[in-house]
Amino acid sequence: METIFDYELSEGELRRFGLFEVPPEILKTAKESKCEDSNLYQLGLLFSMRGDDKKAKTYWGKIKDKRILSTLIQDF
Repeated sequence: METIFDYELSEGELRRFGLFEVPPEILKTAKESKCEDSNLYQLGLLFSMRGDDKKAKTYWGKIKDKRILSTLIQDF
């Protein structure tokens, strides 16, 4: 499953996601995650932070449980 860790995160992006480093166990857990909507949400956030709103909206559009998008305003 695709996650934010498939993209090289800058130090600032890591901090924005509440991380300061990425231990191997976090990468393993993220890859094994069955929470696809959460991964899609985070991918949308990443690309929004990078200024790629079109790609962010593409990821957010794939989210099945649209209630997760109600927290979007809190992340910005």
